[in-house]
Amino acid sequence: MKLLSLALLSQLASVSASATSHAEEKELSHLRRKTAAVTEAVVGVNNKAVQDGRIRIVLQCQPHKLHEQCMQRLTEFEDGRLKIIHKLHEPQAWAASVGESDEETMKALEEGNFFDIDSDVVRKPMYIPESLQVEDGRSLQFWNSQSVPYGIDMVKARDVWEKYNVRGAGVKVCVLDTGILGSHEDFDASNLSGYSGREAVTPWDRDGNGHGTHVSGTIAAADNDEGVVGVAPDAEIYTVRIFDDRGDFYGSDVVAAAEACRDAGAQIISMSLGGPSYMGAEKRAFDALFDQGILPIAAAGNDGDDDYSFPASYAKVMSVAAVNSNRNHASFSQYNDRVDIAAPGVNVRSTWNNGRYSSISGTSMATPHVSGVAALIKAYKPSATPTELYNAMIGTAENPNTSGRDDRYGHGIVNALSAIDALDGNSGPSPTQAPVQNNCPAGRINFEFKLRTDDYGFETSWELQDVTAGTTVESRAEGTYRNNVEDDLQLCLDGSKCYALTIKDAYGDGMCCGQNNPGFELVANGQVIRNNEEFDNMITIAGIGNCPQTAPADPTNAPVDGPTNPPVPSPTNPPVAPTQPPVPSPTSPPTQQCCFLVWCWDC
Repeated sequence: MKLLSLALLSQLASVSASATSHAEEKELSHLRRKTAAVTEAVVGVNNKAVQDGRIRIVLQCQPHKLHEQCMQRLTEFEDGRLKIIHKLHEPQAWAASVGESDEETMKALEEGNFFDIDSDVVRKPMYIPESLQVEDGRSLQFWNSQSVPYGIDMVKARDVWEKYNVRGAGVKVCVLDTGILGSHEDFDASNLSGYSGREAVTPWDRDGNGHGTHVSGTIAAADNDEGVVGVAPDAEIYTVRIFDDRGDFYGSDVVAAAEACRDAGAQIISMSLGGPSYMGAEKRAFDALFDQGILPIAAAGNDGDDDYSFPASYAKVMSVAAVNSNRNHASFSQYNDRVDIAAPGVNVRSTWNNGRYSSISGTSMATPHVSGVAALIKAYKPSATPTELYNAMIGTAENPNTSGRDDRYGHGIVNALSAIDALDGNSGPSPTQAPVQNNCPAGRINFEFKLRTDDYGFETSWELQDVTAGTTVESRAEGTYRNNVEDDLQLCLDGSKCYALTIKDAYGDGMCCGQNNPGFELVANGQVIRNNEEFDNMITIAGIGNCPQTAPADPTNAPVDGPTNPPVPSPTNPPVAPTQPPVPSPTSPPTQQCCFLVWCWDC
């Protein structure tokens, strides 16, 4: 274990060196590069994990230790030196605090190699305080009716209400924020509930700040002919009040609150918050929650630069940028390769904690628009998984700048109607999806290779080789692909020849991580040959077409023959025997490997 002094902990950027898998190791290496400059700027100024004279830390139980052993170790500090703040179940960790000058306790915690010790990290609400305009209510009273904020129509919420009669009923959206003014006239009290346990600030239905009441109104303000209306007015809001009226809170507070959301049965977690520092325990928690059927959505950040903000920039959290009423990217909204989607976030009108209304700007305000849209989609299709919700939104988003993705809008401005149309089958085929070839001539192999890249698409490459002739039929070089994209190659191959497909990953962890269900599928004459197999540096799929029965074994993989890999069916016409014996696939001399403990790389 790396020993950390108190001095170092108070300046730690919380990018943990204790990756537990290839995927997390890879995630860390990318995020370290991205967060290094930001951390240097903010550490010691506004990101020191110090509260009331005590340093906030996260104790991660070492993989080689039993959970019970770590718990027993913590009981040795019940004399008050160490205060346990949260038990974080998903990452198997504890959030705690020690005295700012208590070097002795820190050294004692480091003994026995029980824990990886990281600094807890600061999180803040993602709104622009200077943009706040609180209304006295008179402007709304002039109409004596409901005012529809511009964002509701921009995301096509009312179109969904009218076409599908879907308003979010039956969906629970968990809001991690400053609380909510539960008595506000624009909330349906029957749709409000919240967390009252020890892992969060209580009571949940008070809000001394106003931020939580505002974002909750954007999601689900009632359609009641008064005030404003939310994107999904019939959705249930479950409030976890994670920070006090001053807006002070930490990454471990976010994790504990997110686990409370799961325990309450929430399907969507809305987080108008963030900070510049990566936190391993936080990432692992959201990875697990996503896999358990919950879609986390978070604000991309308000610094107007290309820096990452967390938790939005974790792979399994949807990152939301802000646009204005003219659909232009907001100048304050952060832009980077982790932005997934955009939504209205400038001068957004919603409910406020004085029982009235206010307008505010920030990616905080954009986030609940996307959370509301997700609630509409989930209400329309209750069985939809987080991946399906995510793909429905990014696959139909409207990008004013490009036909694809960019770092400012992500995939574009969220469109609830188009997303549900796509799920309903009314949107027609995707314009980028090539038609499937089913009409190869007799004697040809109907070959199809489908690839879905992960969050690091530039690392993926592949080559389809004509083994008989020793030539390359088709290939994609490293650096060709963008992140989270699909490629569908269809060819009519000569049925008299033998082919092999090799897929490579430059980092060495295959297609490990992403919200686009990364992987591949190889089909020949309508029969799936290989599908979504895991690999590290490379996988070779041999035996495609008219191949000798005694083909040389692939050095990196088991032979294709076997019950799990049936042979490719022969074409309808008998193949013509080649005049020359098959030429085996050329092989490169083995690359020398350098290793340290369990990590290896090409020398």
